Amino acid sequence: MRAAYVLLGAALLQYAAGAGMHDSSSRSANTRMRPCWRDDEIKDLPDYVCYQQSNPQRSMPPQNIKVYNLFDEELLIYWDNGTPEGIFSGSVAPGETHVTTSYHTHSFNYKDQSGKPYARVTVDSSQRLWAIGLGKSSSPAAKRAEKEYLALKAFADKYKKASGRFYIGPYPPQKTRHELLPADFVGQKYNVSSLQGGHWTCESQHDCDSNTPLALEVTVVSVSPKVFVIKNFLSGAEMELVRKLSQTSQVSIPVFISLCVFKTRSCV
Repeated sequence: MRAAYVLLGAALLQYAAGAGMHDSSSRSANTRMRPCWRDDEIKDLPDYVCYQQSNPQRSMPPQNIKVYNLFDEELLIYWDNGTPEGIFSGSVAPGETHVTTSYHTHSFNYKDQSGKPYARVTVDSSQRLWAIGLGKSSSPAAKRAEKEYLALKAFADKYKKASGRFYIGPYPPQKTRHELLPADFVGQKYNVSSLQGGHWTCESQHDCDSNTPLALEVTVVSVSPKVFVIKNFLSGAEMELVRKLSQTSQVSIPVFISLCVFKTRSCV
């Protein structure tokens, strides 16, 4: 659920955008690679907060989609690129989901191992959740998934009506594991500090940390959903480590979370 975002400083956003910052003095923390898509779900954000960067080759922004396979067999996924075969994009087992980022009007074909077509999904900007094989389930896995899909769809429809935002996350929805700061108005600021430890000054996971508490300024940049910008969250050495991890395809959300928790022992 995009009910809350915590953006770990402008420098980390630069890495997420692929900008890199070898020399922090040579780049402005408020610089973006290219303009952002306007996101109607999170409205107008400051220039330095970029959820999705625009692509001049696309007329509409990318969107996350989830497709439930309710058939009783594993299906192969092919993105329709205009060729007879399409581009192979993996497989989805019975009762499992195909989750990806795609674009409005893009289509995916689902076939069995012999190439027999089972279903086709065409992405629409007004939708994020699909089910193929609805009502045709007989295996336990597919039947469980059908119940989950129907419950998720009912919840997502109510959530969209109430908040204006889509939801395709886990069902039932998971509660936030960490306490979030209140976000009463845009521009609201908090001064927080870590209980112990500060910035890492080298890439070692065991040495080079500072025992001086780290003081941070947290700014609310969106109230609903909650979006915070945390300035000075990462040191230069920490940013370089994140950059190296991303280049070796090892970076993931748990990496950022572990950096946050390991350094401050607490993170929203």
